[in-house]
Amino acid sequence: MIKSLRVRDYMTEHPVTLPPDMAITEAIAILVKNKISGATVVNGDGKIIGVLSEIDCLRALRDGSYYGED
Repeated sequence: MIKSLRVRDYMTEHPVTLPPDMAITEAIAILVKNKISGATVVNGDGKIIGVLSEIDCLRALRDGSYYGED
């Protein structure tokens, strides 16, 4: 049974995307608002260039706090 399951049956068809130059606090707000644990990062052409995860966000907040950034 499990071998017959396909990614297409469970994937999100219209995922949330983020631009690479978005402020991390803005990105966090979008993740929280959409109740998602991560989002793809796309360039101006819509090409996926990365993924931003909850862990990435926590790391950014930790590093910003450590270095005294707001």
